[in-house]
Amino acid sequence: MIGTTPYVPLIGACDYLNCLGDAIVGWLQLRMAIEATKKFFDSATNEKEKASIVARLKGPSSSLIALQACNSQTGKSEER
Repeated sequence: MIGTTPYVPLIGACDYLNCLGDAIVGWLQLRMAIEATKKFFDSATNEKEKASIVARLKGPSSSLIALQACNSQTGKSEER
């Protein structure tokens, strides 16, 4: 079959690249979480930065909630 169709070895390339991409993105997210954990537990980090770190680790949907919680603790209101 390889003699008649030279593209047979490339059939699984798309699945391989998708799997490799998922593994690399997962590895980068893990590195980001490790660095964020170090910064979160650092004594020099204030509460606003900690809320920002938690929001980034949870994802985009919780970023607004963390911002509102941080503003309510500091007494600031967001005007639009």
